[in-house]
Amino acid sequence: MEDFLWVALVSLAGLVSLYWSGFGTLQGPFIVAFLSYLALIFIISSVLLRSFRWGFKASFSALITVSFLSLIHKLSFPSYDSLAPVAYFLVLLLSFLINMIILYGRFVKKKPLFVVYAEYKFAITFVVVSTILVGLLIASQPLLEQFGLLSMVGAALAYLVMLFFLAPFIRLEGEFRSLEEISREEKRVKNFIRRYGKDRQLYPFFASWLGAAVETVEDYIDSLEAKGYLGHNFFSAHNFFFWFFTFVSFLAGVASANGSLALSVVPFAPLVVGIVLFAPQSFMRRRTRRLSGVMVLLVAMLVLYLWGYIPLKFGAISALLALVSIYFAYKDDEVVSMVFASFFTGSLFVLGYSLWKVPVVLTGAPWLITAAVFLLLMYEYYTRG
Repeated sequence: MEDFLWVALVSLAGLVSLYWSGFGTLQGPFIVAFLSYLALIFIISSVLLRSFRWGFKASFSALITVSFLSLIHKLSFPSYDSLAPVAYFLVLLLSFLINMIILYGRFVKKKPLFVVYAEYKFAITFVVVSTILVGLLIASQPLLEQFGLLSMVGAALAYLVMLFFLAPFIRLEGEFRSLEEISREEKRVKNFIRRYGKDRQLYPFFASWLGAAVETVEDYIDSLEAKGYLGHNFFSAHNFFFWFFTFVSFLAGVASANGSLALSVVPFAPLVVGIVLFAPQSFMRRRTRRLSGVMVLLVAMLVLYLWGYIPLKFGAISALLALVSIYFAYKDDEVVSMVFASFFTGSLFVLGYSLWKVPVVLTGAPWLITAAVFLLLMYEYYTRG
């Protein structure tokens, strides 16, 4: 629990730092280049580590490093130097490489975390100290002062984030695995489903063998769906990778329309909560959870209705895409479910944009987000298979 609270606190502080700093008061083209670079290292880490979850740890921890650096940059240098933000790319790469060393030793070589620290401690310390010394040398040049100082601070931040953020992030892996453990009754239901299928007409038969109510069988099946034992359901509450992308897609739409991020959460939060409650989960009874999900979705639609007709229209489309994806996930059509889940993620960009501007002319961002999420989900699907 302590690791979870620490990771949540540092993550929130990092994201708030990005917001307060205006990302170092950077211009639009630079932000696009940085985000493209971040997406590239995420793809590279996911391929090398053969896991989105671990790739996300490597790239997100590197982003947290840069987020604190951007706030330090804004507070330390009132005058803006157009060359200084290049240090963000250097620090992102340095932090990413340190994270990859730790994750590769921990998850690919299957070694305990303290053993990985012992093996790579000297190498990581050498790289960090060398970067600080080189940054000090660069900072002595009049035109490169900000770049050198940011490189020095960023190297120290990369080391600290690795110790105090990535390490508890890795330790949480055990907690996440416990969420995916199944009980003895769930194992029996899984075996029944493998033999006979999961048609609703068979639920009374399963219930008679288990000595339980039909509603209990429904809850067991939902729990198995959410934990990934009956295929992959993208709307499970602990699927942080998918929810992170939906959150980024929505906020990107809001930012493109120059809207208020804080106010935009008002209609977005009940929409997401309603979808989570309607999807298969390992908590709450199925009927209670689905009824609650429908009620929360209606609240979300009411908020969007009060906001305007166009947001209501795109909010309803987003919710429909999510519900269709959940339906096909129940039917074990994972590829079809991926398609609708990807379009749901892309549609949130349009929803965020439509809250503040009429989406008459949009960039290709929603389609790019949809395609990227679909390719990543497909890669994870075949890698897991």
